[in-house]
Amino acid sequence: MNKATTLEVLYGTLFRPNETLEHHATPRAAAVALLLVGVISAFGLAAGKPDLLPFAFFVALGWVVWVWLASSAGLFLASRALYRKGEFQPISTAVGLAMTPWILVGPVQVLLKLGLPGKALAAVCYLAISVWWLRLLLIGLRRSTGLDGSQALWALVTAELLAVAVPMGWLVLAELSTFLAIARFL
Repeated sequence: MNKATTLEVLYGTLFRPNETLEHHATPRAAAVALLLVGVISAFGLAAGKPDLLPFAFFVALGWVVWVWLASSAGLFLASRALYRKGEFQPISTAVGLAMTPWILVGPVQVLLKLGLPGKALAAVCYLAISVWWLRLLLIGLRRSTGLDGSQALWALVTAELLAVAVPMGWLVLAELSTFLAIARFL
């Protein structure tokens, strides 16, 4: 097995994900993927408004890091809770590399701000990128944990449900405590 360069790993993640995520995934390649996604997204956010570029870098890189950490933690917890498999570092590496298709969001945002594609075409592009990302997440989870396809799918669905249920639970608890505090004074 040859040692792949970071660029080869990024290319392989997009077009040969099974082999790449099993044999060549490294934390360095994941960090480069996250940085590229953040930088290119920042240029997309600030398209036509160069004075917003520093703010766009802050927002885009913050969002990318947040999504990476939240997705990694959710998938790690779901795979450990459901199947007792997986370690955080390989899962976070796979999640970082799975974000590689989001590099295409920046150019789509620039084209939208220039008024070139219609909003329907942009929506199709975003949908295609999202499906590609979910596919890479499933492959990465399978390769980094040893789960089979259906187990990886259930871990992904569980992680996404937790991502929605936990904040909703906190909101319900906050509302309930506010209601109880007000009811105490009535």
